[in-house]
Amino acid sequence: MWKVYQLLRTNVLTIVFYCFSLCLSNSLLAQPDSFPQNWYGEWRGVMVMEPPITGYPSSFPMMLSLAPTDSAHITQYTIQYRDEKDADIRAYLLKKGLSGWVIDEQNDIILSCSWFDNVLFSWFEIQEQSIICKITFEKDIILYEIFGGGKRFMYKTGDKNGLPPVYTYDISFYQYARLSQDE
Repeated sequence: MWKVYQLLRTNVLTIVFYCFSLCLSNSLLAQPDSFPQNWYGEWRGVMVMEPPITGYPSSFPMMLSLAPTDSAHITQYTIQYRDEKDADIRAYLLKKGLSGWVIDEQNDIILSCSWFDNVLFSWFEIQEQSIICKITFEKDIILYEIFGGGKRFMYKTGDKNGLPPVYTYDISFYQYARLSQDE
């Protein structure tokens, strides 16, 4: 009888833990109905690059435009770097899917995104560079950050005395912009 009780108790705890984890993950992944609608409009600021890249300015104007489309699940997501005369315009779509958000670059590149609280994250790799994009939506501003580095690890530590191996990677660049909405 004692063994049956222990088995039942273990299974009940497992089920309770699973349900708690499911509820917690759903609340973390849920976004308010106000995203992205509360941030529609044009947001402007200055993108700063650290460290500066030879041959490029260390800072330049940036604009992020969020606008509705005919679909409730698709938002026009346009980024413009630099001024109008030599603008680099990227017309993307922000799409709501069953498992979260994606940014569709409309050129066969789709970036999956994760939403936590008021932050939209995207993590991708291109040309041997791992890149993380973090967009924080605050009341009156959008903080737009991009950082990353090479895929090759800098250090491997641990991996002895029962510790798992730990790999560290170099963050070789950081770009950021503080965007405010046009009046």
